[in-house]
Amino acid sequence: MRFLILPLLFLSVGLSAQISRGAFIGNSDLHLTAYPEGGNPDLGYNLLPELKYFLSPHFSIGGNVRMTGSREDGVNSLRIAPEVQYIFNPQQQNNNWFVFLNPRFNSIPSRKIDSDPYTEIFTGLGWYAFLSPNIVLQTKLAVIFDNRTWQYFVQRPVYQLSTGLSWYLDPNRSFSAVRQIPERGKGSWMIGGIDPEINLRPARGATSFRMSLTPRVGYFLSDQLVVGLGVPFAHIYESNLLRDLTKYYYKSTVIGAEPYLRFYTGRPEQATRFFAEGSARFAREHLRTSRTDQPRYPDSGILTFRSGFNYFLRPTVALEGSVFYLSNFTYGYHQFGLTWGFQFFLLGNQ
Repeated sequence: MRFLILPLLFLSVGLSAQISRGAFIGNSDLHLTAYPEGGNPDLGYNLLPELKYFLSPHFSIGGNVRMTGSREDGVNSLRIAPEVQYIFNPQQQNNNWFVFLNPRFNSIPSRKIDSDPYTEIFTGLGWYAFLSPNIVLQTKLAVIFDNRTWQYFVQRPVYQLSTGLSWYLDPNRSFSAVRQIPERGKGSWMIGGIDPEINLRPARGATSFRMSLTPRVGYFLSDQLVVGLGVPFAHIYESNLLRDLTKYYYKSTVIGAEPYLRFYTGRPEQATRFFAEGSARFAREHLRTSRTDQPRYPDSGILTFRSGFNYFLRPTVALEGSVFYLSNFTYGYHQFGLTWGFQFFLLGNQ
């Protein structure tokens, strides 16, 4: 993670951002996807709102809800996850350390999946790094307790390292500041997808390691044109000791590239801007198991076209809504749908 976090830390040097009472930190994603292929087309959804409120400079409360499902099956999974944080050094500018407690109550109400509700407790150490007065990088190192493996909690802890971008809004600061600082145009950056998650479960006879990461960075060549690149990466390794005492393992590594172009209408200082975007994603998977002598290298290629808008809540934070069409020309399927979330920007002078 050092290669990712250290450059972003240097970007925060010289900023003036400090946690204060009454402020909010949050993020939100909504994905609606239509699957027209086959004899039984369906509509899937994925909703993940997250919000935290600072009762004082030291304490925040909040949490997130995650719900996934489809029109045919209804709700497939539901997670309610309240969270409490204690910030050690709220008076420090630009970066702050905290401890957190985050129980997660999970249920799978789908009729097609037979599973009982279960609870997880995430607790550990975290760090806020402000990339701008309204963009914060939130990093957490957690130990996870799962009530399904109560007797193995001490012997088989699960560790998770996660990082993601969130917005920071202080109601005490005027929203009119969106038009009072330099324009979001040529020389600025658009960032997103910096949401790596690393899970490690070491255990006697069984080990699991998972990591996923898709950084996405764009640069404004002009006030209207953005050229960018995403780099999808995922790695999974799992091993188990079977009943006959032989070891089984599964290892998969996916890496790719996703160049894209985005064109904005209107002037950089406008609070609402519309855009059109096209991207091409190429990825290769290196797959190997203890039951295959030679690794396999499946490829995939995806073209995506989207159109939408940005509504700027702050100079560097915008609501983004878009409709998209996706075509996987490797496996021959198509999708279209709607996404809703937040887009982050770094101005040229930052």
